Amino acid sequence: MSRLSNTSLRFPAWLESPTAPAVLELAATQVVLEVDDAESFFSCEYEDLETTLSAYRFAWLQGFCCEEPIIWVAYLWRIWHDRFFSLATGWHWHPYTTAERAVNILDFIQKHQAQAAFDNLEASLRRHAEKITDGLEYFGDHNSSNHLANNGRGIYRIGLALGDHALISTGLSILLNEAERIFLPSGILREESSHYHLLYTQRYLDVWLAARRESRKEEKELREIAKKCFAVLPHLLLAGRFPLIGDISPDCKPEYLLGLCCQQSSGWLAGLDEDERSAVKNLRAEAGTADRKMLQKDGWCRADFSRWSGLWHCPRDGWSAMPGHGHQDLGGFDLAFDNIPVIVDPGRDQYGESLSAQKYAVASAHSGLTINEQAPYPPNKPYYDDGFRRRFCGPPPDFSSTTDGVQISHSGYTRLAGVGVVRRRWRFEGDSLRISDQIEGEGSGFVSRYLQTPLEPELRTDHIILRHEELSFRISAGSEGSPLIEPTTLWTAYGHGQAGWRIRFDTDVKLPWQDEILIEFI
Repeated sequence: MSRLSNTSLRFPAWLESPTAPAVLELAATQVVLEVDDAESFFSCEYEDLETTLSAYRFAWLQGFCCEEPIIWVAYLWRIWHDRFFSLATGWHWHPYTTAERAVNILDFIQKHQAQAAFDNLEASLRRHAEKITDGLEYFGDHNSSNHLANNGRGIYRIGLALGDHALISTGLSILLNEAERIFLPSGILREESSHYHLLYTQRYLDVWLAARRESRKEEKELREIAKKCFAVLPHLLLAGRFPLIGDISPDCKPEYLLGLCCQQSSGWLAGLDEDERSAVKNLRAEAGTADRKMLQKDGWCRADFSRWSGLWHCPRDGWSAMPGHGHQDLGGFDLAFDNIPVIVDPGRDQYGESLSAQKYAVASAHSGLTINEQAPYPPNKPYYDDGFRRRFCGPPPDFSSTTDGVQISHSGYTRLAGVGVVRRRWRFEGDSLRISDQIEGEGSGFVSRYLQTPLEPELRTDHIILRHEELSFRISAGSEGSPLIEPTTLWTAYGHGQAGWRIRFDTDVKLPWQDEILIEFI
């Protein structure tokens, strides 16, 4: 591929500045942009890098609505070009960001038939393709994340727009090979995040629809990948709600893609034309539901017990996926009663390695059990091999379900002196749930058990009451001492959350030890 000169692009003479302000949704924030401030939009110093990247990615085009959409977008596109196009390196040319920007602008142009507002678009797109291919995000199997598949998506979509067969072939090859690598046998994304699975279902639907528009022969292959991703979604939907287990992507709000899970033509689906919306809905119906046992083998269990419905997560190896978007949530679960959320996963507010950024990824932020305030498994590292992991923490967890509940046993805590296998069982008995815990070993330890809930707890002498309108639930534990209640945040999107509460049972124990938590509908 030939190198392009860093020449500023020309824009139509008729394209003038916007006259009315625009509202732009960025990761973790919203910007009301006045025309006089537009020049500084991309150079503004946002607190979160992901906010800056969402500006560079033109992610704000998702659901973008204002009085002058074509004029505003072309105007901001020109500002971005004037400021960044000739700069050889920087976050603005990061391959993932470059792919997102190209696809977002192509989608906007297609939706609004706005090609005339973007002179020299071909030269710009070729530069974008060059930057992606020069920086493909492959770092070996243990270090390459979902980004590489999105690199392929960007190259493929640009190739189709330009009619460039070499780009089409490169992008397609990446997409097909990455689909085999990043999705587990059940069809779920291996990175242990429900939102990221939803996002990559949309990514593969996107390239399938692009191939379908061009009557490409690879349309069938891409369709099958999207179909397999689609079949997982019914397992991730709980009481009409999409639990956000693992990281929440800053690329879009979960609600933007929620129409893929239910009979709604909202968000991304609403931006498609009627023919493509119909094609997606037909594929959803044809996909059916992924095999439940296979999905459980891949670390996810969705099950109903009388009036209860739940979603459990247990990493296949105990250790969080590497690379991935999972948390220290082995045995974490999301639980509803008659479609009322009772126990939930908090999701995550932001990225980063600081203590504050990791606050919602640690074990105490999930509905599980810790010993001596340690997570069930240590942080995973790409240089650990399977032999080392087994010597350190034993074999993979046993994750199974029965007609009356779910159970997990694991050896993650055997790395602690005197601690043996830990077992937890959720047994449903009509309107009640018993969570039984058993820890093998000898000596002593400090055990903490956590529950995260959106229902404000009322602390009584030896139990807790949760209320939802006229319904009430009682939570108690067999151990001595009063439970603790702490305020927390339940994240609904990247950087956006609502009030929640953490219930905590702390106990000094002598091993072996067993106890239970009882949740009763009263």
